[in-house]
Amino acid sequence: MTNVNPFCVSIAKGDIETVKKLIELGTNINEKSNGMTPAMYAAKFNRCDILKLLIANGAKLKVKSTKGMTAMKYAKLHKAVDAEKVLAEALAKKKK
Repeated sequence: MTNVNPFCVSIAKGDIETVKKLIELGTNINEKSNGMTPAMYAAKFNRCDILKLLIANGAKLKVKSTKGMTAMKYAKLHKAVDAEKVLAEALAKKKK
């Protein structure tokens, strides 16, 4: 992973404690790193607990990466079925 910020590296590794601390310290949870948002990393690596945490803190799920893909698209592409469910539920709630 080239030029990926520490926040997104923590997400990819599944280090929820570091992710929580960085959110508490005011990390921008929608800031792209290497063209992807933190929610995209969580979706791609099927990190459901982190994905839920990001969503609870206002992660934007309809944003597209530099490759034109949303977090849902990354979840589908990487067969992250659990992350897909989390995203589908969150997106359904936002429509209400």
